[in-house]
Amino acid sequence: MYTRLILVSLFVLSGTVSCSSSPIDTPDAGSGGAASSGGSASGGASGGTSAGSGGDDSSGSTGGSVESGAGGEPSGGAPAAGGAPGAGGQQAGAGGAEQQTCTPDATGTFVVDGDVVLDEKTCLSWMKTNPTGQPYADAVAHCEGLALGGYDDWRIPTAGEVVSIFKCDGAWPPIDDTVFTVSGDGIWTSTETGTIAGDLPKVCGAGQSSGQFYDFGQVGAQNTRCVRGTASLPERTDCKTNTQICP
Repeated sequence: MYTRLILVSLFVLSGTVSCSSSPIDTPDAGSGGAASSGGSASGGASGGTSAGSGGDDSSGSTGGSVESGAGGEPSGGAPAAGGAPGAGGQQAGAGGAEQQTCTPDATGTFVVDGDVVLDEKTCLSWMKTNPTGQPYADAVAHCEGLALGGYDDWRIPTAGEVVSIFKCDGAWPPIDDTVFTVSGDGIWTSTETGTIAGDLPKVCGAGQSSGQFYDFGQVGAQNTRCVRGTASLPERTDCKTNTQICP
């Protein structure tokens, strides 16, 4: 009796176990679950890849960091490449410097180029012509606002610089009128004489017809011959008392 009950109980239990175990081991459910799981995995992988790719373009963590890092280098490289024009700019600047390079030549002559005269002896460039009838302030403004021969750094010459365009050979006119157009006599210089007229210091006038310096007030009208460049020429601060332009 007890033996039958035990067998029946075992049979029931084993059937229960079979029934309960079949849903777990059912191939369809398990495969479906695997497919679902696999689909989820592969779909998630694809989606993750897409998301990662999307993150590359936007802010994806993994893809974004890789692509941003890679992309950041070209972007960072762009300014470096952009720096190249700066180097080109330096070359252009160097080219500009070369254009203005001049070595004084004691045996040089005047070279006329349109309205500009280059003195090869001093490397100073002069206006070929000279405006007339300008007070000192107007003459200064005229030279500073002048754009001539491709240059805009014109100015009033010093008395020492003016001496360099006089022939000083005893022949008249004192300035070579085959090189320069001479209009009127006195031209302005920026060299002060040490005397005052009104509230303004007088400056040296240079007679391009008379060949002499003279003391002149700034409010009067004279002629203007602008110059540009630099030269190591002795200044003529004695132009008030030593009126001879040529030694």
